[in-house]
Amino acid sequence: APDTDAPTDAPTDAPTDAPTDAPSDKPTEAPTEKPTDKPKETKPADFDDKGNITLGGWSDYVIVRGENSSSSEKAAAYQLQAYIKKLSGATLKVVTDDAAPIDKELVVGKTNREEEGEFDREELGTDGFIIKTRDKKLFIAGGEVRGTLYGVYTYLEEYLGCRFYTAKFEKIPEYDALPFLEIEEDKQIPVFDVRNS
Repeated sequence: APDTDAPTDAPTDAPTDAPTDAPSDKPTEAPTEKPTDKPKETKPADFDDKGNITLGGWSDYVIVRGENSSSSEKAAAYQLQAYIKKLSGATLKVVTDDAAPIDKELVVGKTNREEEGEFDREELGTDGFIIKTRDKKLFIAGGEVRGTLYGVYTYLEEYLGCRFYTAKFEKIPEYDALPFLEIEEDKQIPVFDVRNS
């Protein structure tokens, strides 16, 4: 499992591992020291993210997953939480989609927010995914088997600069301000199933 300095008081529904058929060049398990869904300290009352996801280790964003999400989609949400902490020092709360919507959300997997994202889940199959932003929300949606997890790793790699060289060797940049990047639509649907060499 990838090393993480995340706290150990995790939500009880945090997954212990990702699907066994995850790609071999990505971390294949959720962090063994599972991230918490609660920041350690109280965010400053005058905090302003200046249009970023995080700034100075704080954030107004939450990660939203489906209340009945698959184990792979739960893993995707908690991997996003863990890597945002590694990237910026900020711990974003993970909530389910039965929580009232707010303006600043990172929406992961199949949720009741899909109409806002304006995409067709059927075309994605098991491995395809879409990454897009609308207003101040980021949507990473994909097939419930593997697609959403692939979408999260693609977002971390292609937009935030993470590099997963092997399952145990990664390079994670550090940001004081983790940017909210406008993404019109990044849709990827693989034409073949086998990804391992």
